[in-house]
Amino acid sequence: MFCLCGFLYAEDANADKTESDEKPQTQNHIISLAGIEYLQTDEDQALLSPSAGLQFMRIMPQTGLFTLAANYSLDYYKAGFGADSVKDFHGISLMGNYNAGKNTFMAMLASQGQQPFSDWKTLAGALLYNRQLVKNDSFSFILGGGLIIADVDLKIKDFEVFVLPLPVFSLTYNNYWFKGSLAFMGAPSLQITLFPSSLLRFDGSLSLTGIDSARNIAFDCALKCYPFVNKSLGEALSFSAGLKRAEKTCRLKNKDEYTFNYLSAYGEINATFVSLRCGYNFDGVKLVNKEVTGPLYNGIFASANAMLFF
Repeated sequence: MFCLCGFLYAEDANADKTESDEKPQTQNHIISLAGIEYLQTDEDQALLSPSAGLQFMRIMPQTGLFTLAANYSLDYYKAGFGADSVKDFHGISLMGNYNAGKNTFMAMLASQGQQPFSDWKTLAGALLYNRQLVKNDSFSFILGGGLIIADVDLKIKDFEVFVLPLPVFSLTYNNYWFKGSLAFMGAPSLQITLFPSSLLRFDGSLSLTGIDSARNIAFDCALKCYPFVNKSLGEALSFSAGLKRAEKTCRLKNKDEYTFNYLSAYGEINATFVSLRCGYNFDGVKLVNKEVTGPLYNGIFASANAMLFF
C-alpha cells in the first residue's frame, strides 16, 4: 500500500508538469493511513485487526522521489491461541524507497507475531535495486535484484538459511481494452484490468503465499462500477462486487503458527480516501503449523480503510 501510494503520486507529479520559466520546487507530503478488519471465526469468536501507518514523501524534481513509511498492526483474537490463550499479535513494518530517474533503491524490514523481532523466523526484510529498461505508452519492463531475509524453510545440512539472493522484475502492458502487470519480488504476482477506462471494469489479482496446496493461491477478483467516470468526479467513487481468497496467520513466541484460510464474497464502496468492504467468508480451514486441523466457521468478513494526504 505504501509503495503504491508513492509510485502513483510520483506519476501524477510528473504528469502535472507544465512549461514554465520557474524551476519546480521540492515538495514534502505526509500520508496517514488507518484501517480495521474483522473476521468471524466461530459463532461467538472473531479476529479483530486494527492498523495505522505514516508515509513521508519528498518530491525532488531535479533528483527524484524519496519515500519513508512505517506501519503498525494489531491482531486480537478473543479466544486466544495455544496453551496460554495468547490474544495479542503485533506487526511492525518499515520501508524506505528512493527513485532517481530510471533507478529505484528500496529497503524493507518487517516482523509479525506474539513478540516481533524476537528471532530470525519472525523477520522479513529486503535490500533491492531495479532499473527501468523499457518504457513507452503501452509497455514497461523493470529488472533488478537484491537480498531478502526470510524464513523459507531451507536448510543446508543442519544450517538454516535465512538470507537469499532475489531477482526482481516487472512487466506492464496496457491499451484501451486491457491493463496488466506481472511481477516477481519474493513471490510472483499478476494483476489485470479489463476495460480500464470504462464505466464497468473487471479487476483481478493473483499471488502465491506458499506452494503446499491450491489454498496458497491468494486472489481477488471484482466487477467494478465507476458511476462518475465521465463526470467531473472521474474515478473518485466506485462500487464493487467480488470474490477473494485470503489468509491470516498468528505466530506464537514458541514458533507455532495458527492460520485461517478462507474464501470471501464481498461488496465494496471506495471513495478514494475511504473504502468500506463487507462480505461472507466460506470454504475456510484452520491450520496449525501449515497442517489443516478443521473447517473454519462460515461468517462475516469486513474491513474499513482511510487515508489522509497533506
